[in-house]
Amino acid sequence: HNVSDESFRIWMRTALLKDFWKLHRIIPEGLKKGMYHLIVGLNYRVSSFQGTKGFVLSNATPLGSNRKKLSVAYLVVGVFSLV
Repeated sequence: HNVSDESFRIWMRTALLKDFWKLHRIIPEGLKKGMYHLIVGLNYRVSSFQGTKGFVLSNATPLGSNRKKLSVAYLVVGVFSLV
């Protein structure tokens, strides 16, 4: 992969916890109501370490998460870091 590929760089970021989600794509214009079919082309085996995989569609804030408490925590830590 080309290291200038944004999706690849995001995927390669180290996760802080053993349970994690990684952003794959942002769809700025959103999705229209309807049925969608997902085909996974690149496979990575997770059975050797009892891992699981899933696919989640979610709304995100400008801070990158739909979890309001986490977003507020980031803002509070950022403000206190500046002081």
